[in-house]
Amino acid sequence: MIRMRAALRILRLPCALLAGAALASAVLASPVPPRSPAARAGPAVVPPQAVDPAKPLPPQDLLLACPTTRDYVGRVVAEVMVDGKGPFRFIIDTGANQSTIAPRLAAALGLTSSAREPIRVAGVTGTAIVPSVRIESLRAGALNITHTRLPVIWSPIMAGADGILGAAGLDHDSLLVDFRRNTVEIRRASGSGLREGYARLRATRLPGGLLSVPGEVGNVRVTAIIDTGSPQTLGNMALFRILYADARSRGKFASASVYGATKQVRLGEVHLTPAIDLGSIRIGKPVLVFGDFPIFDTWGLTRQPAIILGMDVLGTVNAFSIDFRYAELNLAASQVYYAEAHEPFPD
Repeated sequence: MIRMRAALRILRLPCALLAGAALASAVLASPVPPRSPAARAGPAVVPPQAVDPAKPLPPQDLLLACPTTRDYVGRVVAEVMVDGKGPFRFIIDTGANQSTIAPRLAAALGLTSSAREPIRVAGVTGTAIVPSVRIESLRAGALNITHTRLPVIWSPIMAGADGILGAAGLDHDSLLVDFRRNTVEIRRASGSGLREGYARLRATRLPGGLLSVPGEVGNVRVTAIIDTGSPQTLGNMALFRILYADARSRGKFASASVYGATKQVRLGEVHLTPAIDLGSIRIGKPVLVFGDFPIFDTWGLTRQPAIILGMDVLGTVNAFSIDFRYAELNLAASQVYYAEAHEPFPD
């Protein structure tokens, strides 16, 4: 269960249900050759299903701030203008410093895809080299990107989205997501005081613009990456080896094939782990998928225990804000739930 210093509503989802909102995303992008940093893409925990472009999207995929529920992992979407046209729906990925564009939108805008200037995309499960297009401007709220190239990526698990907005590049901005009001705002960071009903987590900016917060899983200190582009919370093998040094301590677990935006597939183990303690927030009986995922190597997080805090957790709060300039994560919590029963329990 979840014991909170701020009351956070966490719904534990069966692993097989996490693919419905598995989102492609990107981090650390660079042109080929291979020594350059790369772009990141988020995982699915079961094989993704294709989305028919002519078929109407389900209601939750039409929201900007879609919360996590018992049968659906939420996501965050921004309305984006590309070269003065739009708005288009881009999934916000706080674990990405590089935005991407879907082939369908690139074609609709008359953007010519160039294989001569490819970009290497490093995903959770592996890497791929994809073509790119040049855009003159990309605007979302206070964010304005000009004269740049975007990787052209398509994945059926994007569920009708037009691209990925790499929010790790928001150096002087803040992101506000309110699931109750279905609002998503990108605006200039103000460094204002903490809102009533919010819990604050002090974060650290890592290379590439990633935000991490210190925490513990059980009694093990971890680096937790805040990643709205990942549907599931993932753990690296350094944490796995400490938690389950004794094979008997592993208990019951499920195996899972983890998919990303690239073609590679990685095997993982799904465990109900000790509580995640982030200081002002404590998440009891969380579900983590452990594996030797290449993205941890891309981020330089293979030797120290680390987790990717995904939308299965972030999508269950009432609202959250991220101040990229001052490196802060603020969460407005909701009711506490048992992990197994999905029923509220008294404090």
